Amino acid sequence: MSLSRRLAQAILSSRKSFSLPHRTLGVLSHQSLPHARSFAITPRRQASENTELEELYNKLSQTTVYKKLLASPEAIDALQSFAQAMKGLGIDLTKPPSPMQMLKLSMNKEVREAGMRMNTEFAKAGIDLSDKNVLEEVMSAMKR
Repeated sequence: MSLSRRLAQAILSSRKSFSLPHRTLGVLSHQSLPHARSFAITPRRQASENTELEELYNKLSQTTVYKKLLASPEAIDALQSFAQAMKGLGIDLTKPPSPMQMLKLSMNKEVREAGMRMNTEFAKAGIDLSDKNVLEEVMSAMKR
């Protein structure tokens, strides 16, 4: 009788344990194995698109600020360098900074310089972040 047939019979039989012949898996030879256990199968996770993030992107891409940013690569570069400076200090860009983090940012020379450069490039691109209408437009696009 072949080893695979013997294993199958042992698993399907009602016996509590069975012995493997000495020529099988060295470590398991002559050991008693417990009765076959049932298998648990976890369903595979399907890749899903992050619709919330896509929806936010679609809303923001309709704003005038976004369109002006696209027209100015220097402003995009300044924004990226400002974000990198903040990340360098360990600031999580997915949520607003705490008051302590704001203090830490204001005291950092690299962040201040990146912020001033960003404001300069935004002004050249025609983006005024202090304008109430601009802020309202961006905030309304970010609402869920």
